This record gives sequence, structure tokens and C-alpha cells, in this order.
Amino acid sequence: MVLILDFLYTDWCKVNLENVMALFKAADIYGIKKLKSICEQTIIQNINIENAANIFLEADTHYADLLREVSLKYILKMFDPITKTVGFEKLVLENGELVVEILWKRKIPEIKSTAENN
Repeated sequence: MVLILDFLYTDWCKVNLENVMALFKAADIYGIKKLKSICEQTIIQNINIENAANIFLEADTHYADLLREVSLKYILKMFDPITKTVGFEKLVLENGELVVEILWKRKIPEIKSTAENN
């Protein structure tokens, strides 16, 4: 990928919505931490209902802790509309454990308030 080479030689490349996920994955594979961080920030700034589940899946796959945390919080906040997306369906099919984590984190406030009332 030309953009990766550009970044390695110049410490800069054009990161946009069209290329950010591919660059993020490549930066993780090749251990280019600065580029991976730049991509994470771009992704965080552009998280939405349609892409949140996919971002959560990719963040988990590529060990991007901040991105994983931000996307999980967004999913919890916007749970109902996100569950109706193709990205969430993909998440269910590809990594059920992440779906269980989401459901468990949604349940925790209910468990705490039940315990406090007893």
C-alpha cells in the first residue's frame, strides 16, 4: 500500500474516511504505532450508528483499547438503533462473545440497582 510507504518515509499520509480502516489494519499488522493512533482518532471522531458495531469488532481484533472502549460506550448508549444495522448482524455472526459482553454491560446497572434496593 502506497500510503503506508508514504508514512514510513515522510511520517505523514492522507487519512480519510475512505482509507482509514484499511490503514488502521495495516498499521496494526506492521506495528506502525503512530499511524495506528492517527487512524484511531479519525475513527473515533466519525463513529456513528451504522459503523459502531464494525468499529468495535475491528478494535477488539486489532487490540486498540481506546477505540474499543469508545465504540463500546457508543454502542451501549445507542443500543436499539445499532442492533438494527448490518454491522451488528456481522458482529453477531463473527464474534458472539463481544455481543455477550455488550449485553452483560447493559445488564450491570439493573443488577446494581436491584442489589441496592435489597
